[in-house]
Amino acid sequence: MPPAPPFTCPRCQRTSHHPDDAANGYCGNCHAFTRAQLRMRVYVAGKIAAEEWVGSPELVEEIGVRHQAIAEDADRAGRVWLVEIWDPDAPEAAACLRFGTDRAGMVEPSQVKVWPWMQ
Repeated sequence: MPPAPPFTCPRCQRTSHHPDDAANGYCGNCHAFTRAQLRMRVYVAGKIAAEEWVGSPELVEEIGVRHQAIAEDADRAGRVWLVEIWDPDAPEAAACLRFGTDRAGMVEPSQVKVWPWMQ
């Protein structure tokens, strides 16, 4: 069987020759999947409290629950928070979903009653 082709990360430009990296679009240097992904962030008091790239739809809910816990902790502490979900493959006008209590510097975030992954 011929060796797998090398995989070059589109973010950091490092090349891997591991067959699983090419098959899954995974970069060991970035520690992230580089295909079909979302960037999920939580900001607390204007600073990034968590950021994760999701390469698998099954992980969206798991990461969402962790980010929800961060937002709830911030809420209890009286700090503003904002969740941002960015899809680089979506059209620009629909690529970013933002919601939370931090309205400063954001484009119309809205108060969340039900988290998107719970609908």
